Amino acid sequence: MKFNGSLPRSKQIGNLIALPTPCGNTVFYPLKLALLGTQGKYSMFCTIANESGQAYLCTTQPDRVRIRAVGTPEAISQIYEIPNWKEVQFSDENGVFFYKEAPSLQELNKFGDSISS
Repeated sequence: MKFNGSLPRSKQIGNLIALPTPCGNTVFYPLKLALLGTQGKYSMFCTIANESGQAYLCTTQPDRVRIRAVGTPEAISQIYEIPNWKEVQFSDENGVFFYKEAPSLQELNKFGDSISS
């Protein structure tokens, strides 16, 4: 399932952001990604809802995170692998997290729009 829209209000829990999804789940991602978006550094990442096992492909924006696609972990992983952008890994007390750095907001949105339409 593709999704192109704004998300319900999220909230910070420690160094994670809890993001309600349109499917009624909650997914989590590191606060670091939200902060990077406000600093003009944009990314794409995958996260999985514990409640349903649904995977979400998300992109950071200057003022929010957008869900761009919803599906099985395998399907979302395949979409995540499409752009040849630098993949970054970092670790904290919540575990290891991977994301891809977009070369620009324009490129991120171009890719996001291509998978959301």
